[in-house]
Amino acid sequence: MRGHQTLFNEIIEESPLRIVKGRSDRLDTQRNQCLVERWLYMMKVTGWRYELMLRMISIDFFLSERRVIDLLNDNNDLLRLIRSDLPTRKDLEKKWPQFSWETPTLEMYL
Repeated sequence: MRGHQTLFNEIIEESPLRIVKGRSDRLDTQRNQCLVERWLYMMKVTGWRYELMLRMISIDFFLSERRVIDLLNDNNDLLRLIRSDLPTRKDLEKKWPQFSWETPTLEMYL
């Protein structure tokens, strides 16, 4: 239809705000904090080997095992900080309700 863009542009004003597309630093930071807290808590609760913990976290967060290793290395300071004052299961359930904080069975991740 001729002129429909002109009509549309006359009715709707363009927003002066620039919309930023792509990854959100805030969401990445939240994900990394949750990942580190889940890693430390589940390591304490399950006592699983490193390889099984990597598999569990990669499945829970839809990341490759290599990416989980990179994120843990990149967030080493956060890991040390949380390790010194590990939240309780009740705190984690309140902070991250989308995860089950029950002790997982090994069959869930094999």
